[in-house]
Amino acid sequence: MQEALQYHQPSVSIDGRQLCNLLFADDIDLIAHSEQELQELTDYLHQAASRYGTSKSQILVNRQDDTRTHIVVNGETLQEVTSFKYLGVLLTDDGTSTSEIKARLGMATAAMLQLTSNKSRD
Repeated sequence: MQEALQYHQPSVSIDGRQLCNLLFADDIDLIAHSEQELQELTDYLHQAASRYGTSKSQILVNRQDDTRTHIVVNGETLQEVTSFKYLGVLLTDDGTSTSEIKARLGMATAAMLQLTSNKSRD
């Protein structure tokens, strides 16, 4: 899949490094600065992936307004989601970590409560 994106000139810079995708196992996350760039990346990737078969595709857009993004694959607009988990971390469309922090605090609280209840049984 990497060869499908190798000639694309990314417009997103993270810590000084130009990026247009994140790859891990069978997950490919495309990163673009505009809807047009995201459509181009999606087209490149779809062409390469069609040889192997593809599974689900969704869009998560980080933005400050309520506009919708329309990325099309095989004549169908991809579903836009407000959050998804990537490598165990909850990513949200508002670009904050609030939901992830709340989830982790909830897990820590549950673990502490379980420790407390186990200790009281001893």
